[in-house]
Amino acid sequence: MLTTYIAAVNIALLILISMLMVQDSMTRSNRYLLGFFVIMGLVAVLRFGILVGGFILIWLPFIVFPAAFLLGPLLYLYTRLTLFKRSTTRTEALLLALPPLCVFLTHCAVNITHPETTAPENIQSMNGFAEIYTRSLFFLGSIYNMAFEIRALFLLRRYRIEFLDNFSSTLRDQPGWIRTLLLMNVSLASLYLVTTVYSWGSGSFFFPVGWPEGLIVLALAYLAVFYYAKKPQIFAIQPIDSKSNDENSEKYARQNLSESMRKEYLQKIETYFAEEKPFLDERVTLAGLSGVLNIPAHHLSMVINIEKQLNFFNFINKYRIEEAKLLLDESRANETILAIAFRAGFQSKAVFNRVFKEQTGLTPTAYRQIASGGIR
Repeated sequence: MLTTYIAAVNIALLILISMLMVQDSMTRSNRYLLGFFVIMGLVAVLRFGILVGGFILIWLPFIVFPAAFLLGPLLYLYTRLTLFKRSTTRTEALLLALPPLCVFLTHCAVNITHPETTAPENIQSMNGFAEIYTRSLFFLGSIYNMAFEIRALFLLRRYRIEFLDNFSSTLRDQPGWIRTLLLMNVSLASLYLVTTVYSWGSGSFFFPVGWPEGLIVLALAYLAVFYYAKKPQIFAIQPIDSKSNDENSEKYARQNLSESMRKEYLQKIETYFAEEKPFLDERVTLAGLSGVLNIPAHHLSMVINIEKQLNFFNFINKYRIEEAKLLLDESRANETILAIAFRAGFQSKAVFNRVFKEQTGLTPTAYRQIASGGIR
């Protein structure tokens, strides 16, 4: 009864998130995400069908079984396009379409050669060849999807490293949504894999539906609805143009940047920062500054790394903290810390407090008290 209820709620939530995404003006990366949730919705319908029986157990697997082999690839493509703006090539799309096509043809052959697999009661009770066939699909599908999800996690790790060298935004925790999405799906694939292997090795009854699986999908669907409805900004992640970065690295890798040239560039950067204060713009990026200063992005990054021993994120925040200290010295007590954080270029009070304490050893409030003579 509990599993039936969870399956029904899953269907409702997955339909809801799909409707929300369709109504919104979708980016290309979110189309991959929509495809993922549509397939999850179909899987939930099949899960419900296994519990209650009916004709959908005969026809829906023709769609769901092949489509299930797209879950991992869709998450990988969504992650890659969202974080690095790398689109899918035609060759790549054809290669990713091969496993689902093979599964579809295999399912057609199984239905022809093993008529017993077309009986709903055999599917529900996992009798005979239906059990062997279903075990095999779950085993292969779990490994296949998990491989793509783990690849996506490595992309996320790379993004978090490269973010600090390219952006100054203090909302660098936005990819937490993608991390949650990927980890929950890795957990789901692991659950399928462990259940399949355990039941196969022990010879116990195999039933590919259970309340732990349902709860994971339920949590995933709920988080998606919550984030999309209440925090849509997390879907507007700043992508890193990896292709452009690679081209710049190749173009300038063989150019030696002398110490005198680095000093000259540093002087140019510091003059511009003193006069124009670009760090106050929350959207300032390495690529943007490179264009304004007419310094190659690769060289700009090199100067900051070598001369200041900082990455771009911390370099910008150092200026922001100095600005915040001036504002705290000059401001009156009725101006909030949050207002000063925004004026200094930060987008989050929590990040402002953390970075301020890292660089000064004090919280903004304690610094203000000292500046105003409140602490002796």
